[in-house]
Amino acid sequence: MVPESQTTLVSINDLRAEVMKKRHGGFSEIVEKHTFVGVVDLKLSLALIQHSTKLYLINYGSLAEEMFYQLSVRQFGNF
Repeated sequence: MVPESQTTLVSINDLRAEVMKKRHGGFSEIVEKHTFVGVVDLKLSLALIQHSTKLYLINYGSLAEEMFYQLSVRQFGNF
C-alpha cells in the first residue's frame, strides 16, 4: 500500500475517509492478486483478469481513473 502523506486539511481527510468507507475488501483482493489474461476490446477499454478460478471482465480505463484518484488523495501535498 502507498504511504499516506500527512495533512491538516479537513477536505482531504474527508476524501480519504470516503475512499476507505467505500472500499470493498473482496474487490481489493482481486485487484491485488489477479493475473492479467488479455485485452478484449481496445476501444471500450475492456480486459480479462483471473483471480483464483474465476475470470473477470474489467474496464481498465475506469479502474485506472479510480486508482489514480485514490493515489492522488493519499499522496496529496507530498512532493
